[in-house]
Amino acid sequence: MDFDDGASVHFGAIIQFMDSDKYRAFLPAWLTVTLMHRLEVSFAFASLIVTLIPEKSAIIDGPARFKERICALDVDQMRAVVAYGRAIQGDPGIAKFTGMDAGARIVEVWTVLVEDSVHAPQCSIAP
Repeated sequence: MDFDDGASVHFGAIIQFMDSDKYRAFLPAWLTVTLMHRLEVSFAFASLIVTLIPEKSAIIDGPARFKERICALDVDQMRAVVAYGRAIQGDPGIAKFTGMDAGARIVEVWTVLVEDSVHAPQCSIAP
């Protein structure tokens, strides 16, 4: 799959603006494409990371939006995000790019979200 710079930019930013239902529907594709083609779709990767880390999401569109996205997901999708975080954890290129070990932060946050979701499926996550 080839992505030119223009396609990557247009493809990437859209995830941040999807409503919760679309986010839930397209998240598996974003996880897959950004994992398999990280360099070719770096803008998409950055946009996805922003939606998966609460403190980064809060900068872009506030903590309530992070909660809205999370509450739209089922526990299996949340577990997929944990697996995604493990796959990118410790990658020095990603750490340089994001200013943190984004994978480790995703694993940390989303492991708690999975546990909370299992025990309180009504989405009692604080904004």
